[in-house]
Order: sequence, then structure tokens, then C-alpha cells
Amino acid sequence: MKRTLLHSGMPGVLLAFGFLLCAGCDVGSDKSDEGGYFVSGPYNVTAEALSTSSIRVSWSFSGTASYRVYRSFNYNGAYTRIGSETTSPTYTDTGLTANTIYYYKVSAITSASAGERQSSAVSATTNQAAVEPPPSEKVEGVYIGIISFAGDATDLTGGAPVLLDAAGKDSLISKLSSDYAISSQGGTALFYSVHKALANLKSGETRYPPNLDSVNMVTFTDGLDNGSTGMSAISPIEGRTFDSDAEYTAYLSGQIASLTIADKPVTAYSVGVRGSDVTDTAKFDSNLAQIASVGKSQSLTDFANLQTTFQSIADGLQITHTTSTAFTMKTTLLASGAKVRMTFDVTGASSTDAAASSKYIEGVISRTGTGESVAYTFDSITYAGGLGSDQGAGPISGVRDGAEVYFAFTGVEGYDPDADESKAKQWIMAPDATAWQVNSEYDVEGAIDERIETRSSIIYLVLDASTSLNATQIGQIRDAAAVFINSLYNQLNGMTSPSAPSGVTAAAQSSHRILVSWDSVSNASGYYIYRAASESGAYAKVASLFGTSFANTGLSADTAYYYKVSAYNSIAEGPQSLAVSATTNSSTNGSGSAPSTPSGVKATAPSSNPSGAILVSWNSVSNASGYYIYRAASESGLYTLVSSTTGTSYMDTGLSADTAYYYNVAAYNDFGRGEASSNVYRTTSGVAPSAPSGVTAAAQLEIFGFIRIGWSQVSNANGYKIYRATSGSGVYTLISSSSVTVSYYIDNTVSPGGATYYYRVSAYNSYGESPLSSSVSAKTLTVLSSSGEWHENTLSSGDVHVLYYKLVNIGGGQIPYRIYWEDYDYDESYGNIKVSARDREGTTLLNATDAGYDGEPIFPVSDGNYITIIVQGYDSSSSGFYRIKCVQ
Repeated sequence: MKRTLLHSGMPGVLLAFGFLLCAGCDVGSDKSDEGGYFVSGPYNVTAEALSTSSIRVSWSFSGTASYRVYRSFNYNGAYTRIGSETTSPTYTDTGLTANTIYYYKVSAITSASAGERQSSAVSATTNQAAVEPPPSEKVEGVYIGIISFAGDATDLTGGAPVLLDAAGKDSLISKLSSDYAISSQGGTALFYSVHKALANLKSGETRYPPNLDSVNMVTFTDGLDNGSTGMSAISPIEGRTFDSDAEYTAYLSGQIASLTIADKPVTAYSVGVRGSDVTDTAKFDSNLAQIASVGKSQSLTDFANLQTTFQSIADGLQITHTTSTAFTMKTTLLASGAKVRMTFDVTGASSTDAAASSKYIEGVISRTGTGESVAYTFDSITYAGGLGSDQGAGPISGVRDGAEVYFAFTGVEGYDPDADESKAKQWIMAPDATAWQVNSEYDVEGAIDERIETRSSIIYLVLDASTSLNATQIGQIRDAAAVFINSLYNQLNGMTSPSAPSGVTAAAQSSHRILVSWDSVSNASGYYIYRAASESGAYAKVASLFGTSFANTGLSADTAYYYKVSAYNSIAEGPQSLAVSATTNSSTNGSGSAPSTPSGVKATAPSSNPSGAILVSWNSVSNASGYYIYRAASESGLYTLVSSTTGTSYMDTGLSADTAYYYNVAAYNDFGRGEASSNVYRTTSGVAPSAPSGVTAAAQLEIFGFIRIGWSQVSNANGYKIYRATSGSGVYTLISSSSVTVSYYIDNTVSPGGATYYYRVSAYNSYGESPLSSSVSAKTLTVLSSSGEWHENTLSSGDVHVLYYKLVNIGGGQIPYRIYWEDYDYDESYGNIKVSARDREGTTLLNATDAGYDGEPIFPVSDGNYITIIVQGYDSSSSGFYRIKCVQ
């Protein structure tokens, strides 16, 4: 029954009736009297800040509805609708201002509702923007930001790209694993997301290091743009709105072609896999070209090619380059006058081989002094075969280490580390000899040092997350992005692509199974196995795994199979091995079936190696010959074969600390592989940091009575502790009572007067404290008395002498001190020195603005403190003596 509201002509009556209708309503509920009952609106409405520029609004609703979200800058202000109408119970508001409060209301629209009612208001404050570091603290390196198409272009790195050090790499991959997923809001916001990346590049320019070398953007999509133009009207980026897709793409193309960041152009790459919902191939390819620099767009046939493509882009960025090559020549303690020749083109060991070399470095050893003062030099150096170095003909001073001497060449030219190191030989000719003798004890290992310089770069990844993708495809995009990040990180740390595996064998184990095995490759992350029906046939990839053996099951009886194996890491896939083959046995056991799915799969952290290992276990399967163990970086990621075993457990080692790993297990027998189990996961424990290196200690010249301790930062440290002793073998006591998060510490509790102090430093995080660093020491500076006696010394032009006085109140009260000085040169001229002074806190007491005068009282100094007096040579034409005193 439909209710009819009777108007009495009296406003008060209508108001009272309205009050009665709402009596008993829940706070914030939407009420409608359509159909004789009330329809509740959204409830449990919450707002949560995700970053400096985004807030997520969530709510609950009983029934099916679509929703509208409204935003205001004041609780009682006007609420403006944002975003499109959605059926999802969550909405992410982006493009917001840091450290700003926003208010939201949500309404529900249902078939049973007579209209739209807004919920009560909720609010959230965006995160505080990161404090801008001063120019001197901007770290050079590679910075990576990630933007997902999700919502209104979700910025996974909060508008501030992450520095790609070890911690940054783990953080970026963790964000991909936990925060990158299919958007609850449909549509491919391609143009809008690219616009967000370009805007972030512009707004973050002041955060980047001063020697920025390149600025890059890599975008992936599987569809045509759907909604960016409309979103620009609702949530404008840079205050820009667009009336058509053509207008939007024209703007983006112009920006990519002309925009510079810190005077560097933007290089934009685009990669696309055309989704099944895209029927206009020409427009898809056109979109890719419009958001990329010329020649930098790629349309792929399937998602399987993503990893290789992303890796190829990472390789092409050239974020590092070799600036020089250093070569260290090591010899025994040879007699003075002996000749040494390093050859790089001969394999024999006879004297004629050395003489026939056309690529060598040769010189003469000289020895001077006796006992511990013996010094070695390498002189009269000649080069052949295009070799050269910064040292030229020498001499080079040697550094002795026990029974060996090292001579360092820098800026070596004409040396190929890949081709020449394996042929490096050392030859010796004694002063009274006429033939070369090979130095059989020479070891080239470690002699070559390629010096790699990092090119600072900014890189934005812009990744599709629309609902046209499925969980498997999102996992493939996620894994490709992780490969991209790992590839850049390994470039920075000097890793190269692996070589072809050796020791590859194939052996039949039954009529339906062949075991392929190979030797491990030192810098490989994993291996690919390829199979063909003939040695010269087409080899197809049949497996990807991390172990060094693969049981190929489900094969035909009495059939030959051919295999090749390659190794890969995040830099690239290496070359394939030579082909090997095996023929399965004749069938003797009739028909059969693959085993069932393992049950009881668990992942636990073993106590024997908690920081880098996970133990995977399962129940046995009755008809299984063995088990495959698969691992992924996320539950919906790409599961790759880790190893195989005939047991019911596997210890996965060498894992990153404090990282989640996902596993499933499948059983196999001669007839094939069964279904994989459900996924399980475990997070490895974290590790305490290593001991700080590069520790130094020195007395502070400018601030008397202090010692400064410094060290190199430890990547995973939350802070540092400083320990002190009064002897190298004494007891070290903690002296840093408050938290130390910088890489230095000023010890102001030492006693002046030439005392020596010893220091060791540790790093700590939430997982523990590191071992103590090696010990360093420093001596406090000697104090001169203020008894009134003259201090005399010799001072040359340009010299600086630093003197320290402890002022003692001899007569009591506040009697001031005076500093006297005079030239004591033989010609009795005045003006050869300048004097300045400061107290222990660094306050200037006297400026060295004029030359001194004989015996003049210059400046009164307060009693009861240490002061620093600095004496400088002033007259460039003379030098001589001076004397100075500080008295009451």
C-alpha cells in the first residue's frame, strides 16, 4: 500500500510528520518508503588514506545496488559527486593534495528505492609528503615509480619514485605482489594513467639527483582507452580537462615529444597485448604509438612474451657504463733489474712463446732500501698490441704483501676482459738471464677490475589493471615488471647474462619418462628446457625451473627425444646448450594414469635456517614416482618449477629475508603429472644488518674537545650504536644513549689533552644488532695553558696553526682575558700573521681581518672555557717566528 502525505497548510505539521517518519532510523542510513517499507542506504562507511595523493572509501550494503560517491573539503560544505557510478563497494579517490583532510558521503541506488539518499560524512587525511632532502643528500642512482590503471590511476609509490638499492628493490616487488591487482572499477584508463606518470615526473623534479642522465616511462595495456576523457573532467590532473580522446592523445604525444625533466628528454616505451575484447587492431596499435617515443611501441601476440620484452627494454636503458679498467700485476720479491712481461695472446709455456707475443706489457723491477723499508717500483714500461694505461712508461710504486708485490695500472686501454683474462701469463727474466721463464705461480684471478659508473635515471612503470584481464594475466604482468626491476638492479651491481649450461645429459628412466640433468651455472636464476623430435627439428620450451634436473614424463614408449637447456637471470637468457637425446624404453607395463593431487601441503620456516629457507611438505601419493615443487612471488603469480624429489618434503634455500613465497606441489609418474595442489605460502624471517664498514674517527679541529666518528651506511639498518674504550683491547661501553640514524656521531664527552679513545660501531634493526665494526682510534688535541707564557713557533706564508687554551680564573670574578701576539721576525716587521679565535661552541670571539701589531691587547674573552686560536701566515713575501699568549 502506497502512503499519501496530507498537507495541512501548516508547515509545523509537515515538519512533525517528517520527524515521525525518521524516528528510530539508524544514523547515516538512507530511508525510502517505496512499497510500504524502508530501504537502508550504505552503512559502515570508512575512508582510509593510501598515500600522499589517494584515499580509499569503502562501505557495506544489504542487497544489490549501484553507488555514487561525493566529496567535500568541509564537513558541512557542499558535496560534489566524483567518479562514475559503480557497483563496487569501494572507491579510490586519487590526484589529491598531501596532508589534506577530505570528507565523503556515499549513496545507493536500487530498484526498490524512491530516490537517492547520502550516508553520513566520513573523512580521512592524505599522508604527509616526504621531506625534500637538501641537494647534498640526494643519492645518485636509479629511481622507479609504479602506476596502476586501477581506480583513478593508483600510484603504488605515492608520487615519489623509490631508489633502486637492495631495500628499494624488495619494496617495489613487494608493492607489485600486494598492491597491484585487477581494479574493481572497469575500464582501461590508458591516457589518464600515462598523464599521471608525466605529471609525477614534472612535480618530482626537485627530488632527483643533480646528474640525472635519463628519464623513462614504460606502459603496458591490453585494451583501448575507455573513460580517460571523462575522468579528466571529474578528477583533472594538472587542472587539465579534455573533450575527446583525440584531444587527450594529442596532448600526451606532444608532452612525450617535447617534455624535459632536469634538461633531459623523456623516452616513452609502450607494450601491448591486444585483448579479446579489442576488435579495432589499427586503433590499438595507434594508441600504443601515441603514448610512446618514435619507434618505441610494441604490439605482442601473447602474454608469454612479456618477460622477454620488459627485460629487453631494461637492457636497452643502459643505466651503467664502464668508465675505466684497472689491472693489478702481482709478482714475487724479484731482484732489482729483473724484467717482467705480461702476455695476453699466447698459450704455450716456453721462452720462445713469450718472445713471440704481440700483445704484452713489459717493464723493469727496481728495489731500494733494506729491511722493512724496502721499496719496489716498476719502470721503463712498454706496451704492445694496442694496450696502454694512465701510467705510461712509469714508474709505478709497488705495495708489498708478504712475499708478493702489487703494481696497479689504471685506465687500461685495449684489454678485453672476456677474451684476454683467460690468456694472461706472467714471464720473468732475471738480470743475468737471456731467456724468459714463465711464472707458474702467477694467478690472474682478481687482477682485473672493471669500474662501473651508475647513470642516474628516473623510470615510471604504468601497468594495466582493468577487468578485461584475468588473474593469470595480471600475474604475468606482475612477473614481467619484477623481471624489469631485477634486471635493472643486477645491471647496477655488475651482473651479466649466464653462459650455456655444460654437462647436459638425457637418460631414459622408463617407457614414459626421461631425466635431463646439467651442471649449475654460477649467475643463473633458473633454467629453460627445450625439446624436439629430431636433433635439427624445432625446439619448443617444455619447462622452466630453478633446479639442475628435469623429469620429462608422459612420453611415448620406444621414442627418441632431443633436448637443449639454457640458463637465465634477470639480465637475459643465455645461449642454449648442445643437443642431447635419449630414447624411452619399450612399453612393458601396459596402460596407467597420472597420480592424484598431493594433500596436506604445508610451508613452514625451519629453525635451522630461519632467515633464508622455507620447508615445504606434503602427504605421499600412492602411485607417484616423484613430486614437482613450484614457487611464485604472489598467489596469483606465475608458478615456476623449483625442484623435483622422490620424498615428501623440500627445503627451499637461498631466499630473500622477510619475503612471502607461494608454493604448490604436483605428483608425477611414468604416465604424466597430476594436478597441482592448492597454494600455500610462508614469509621468511628478516635478518639483522651486517657490521658497518669504513669506520673513521678524528678529533674536531673547529670544535675543540670533540671527536667525530663516521661510517658507511648499512642498507637494512634502522639505526646505529657507538661503543668506546680507552685502549684497543679494553672493554667497549655503549656511549650513544639516544637513537643514531645518520652515518656519523659526535663524541663530546672526551677529555682534551692528547688522550686516545677507541671506537667500534654496530648497526641494528627489528631483527637484531650486527657484530661490532673493526676498531678505530683518535687522540684529543693538546691544550695550552693560559698562564701568560708566550707560545713561540715558526710560521711560513700560507701556514695555519691551531692552538687550544683552557682559561682559568686566577683572580676570581669576571675578569676578562686578552689575546696578545706579535711578530718575532728578524726584520721586526709587523703584519706577517693574522689571528682569529672562537669558543668551544664555535662562537667567533675575534675575526682575522687585519694583520697583528706588536703587543696590542685585541679582544676580551670570557672566563672559564676552552678557546681555539687560529694563526695564519699573512705576508706572502716573508716568513719567520711569531709568539702569542692569552692572559687575564
